[in-house]
Amino acid sequence: MPPAPTAGTAAFDVERFEWTAPDRLEVAGRWSGVRGMRFVRPTLALRGEGERRRLLALLEHKPWAAEDGDEWLAAFPWEGDPVVERVLDKECLLSSFCSLVLGPGQEAQPIHEDTQLIPLPRPHIPITINAIWALSDFRKDNGATRIIPGSHKFDSSPEYGREYDAVTATMKAGSVMLFDSALCQHLR
Repeated sequence: MPPAPTAGTAAFDVERFEWTAPDRLEVAGRWSGVRGMRFVRPTLALRGEGERRRLLALLEHKPWAAEDGDEWLAAFPWEGDPVVERVLDKECLLSSFCSLVLGPGQEAQPIHEDTQLIPLPRPHIPITINAIWALSDFRKDNGATRIIPGSHKFDSSPEYGREYDAVTATMKAGSVMLFDSALCQHLR
């Protein structure tokens, strides 16, 4: 269940956000702070590199009324390929699942890219995509992942121990960031 929202606001805890068919995207989760609120047909606003989409929910889960803590589901029509298949291909494979957490006072992770051990000249086509799921808010003050925008197009891997001009990948809990695994990044 999501943390209790502040008075007068609602919060949604995403439990599932996935393609369930090539033409269907589903969002499932639980609401809190919605008592007395009226729900209308949901819309989903998506932003990507140079692309924005606004999707209107399919009618099959109508009504979309929500009760605090109850499971809630909405399905949205999708035209085109899912993003990972668009970047890689239809034969993509989930190859690993891990969690990295830096505790208070722990040394920062060095800047790196996750394809540097693959013997390919840089820059190269995307061969893997990373997904970072924010289990809590990612902020500059709490050690959020830092990235070097455009570094997946660099001619060489980052130099170990060197400081780079990186930006903090801030996002709310429940968000996901997808990026080319050749992008230089680290935990601070």
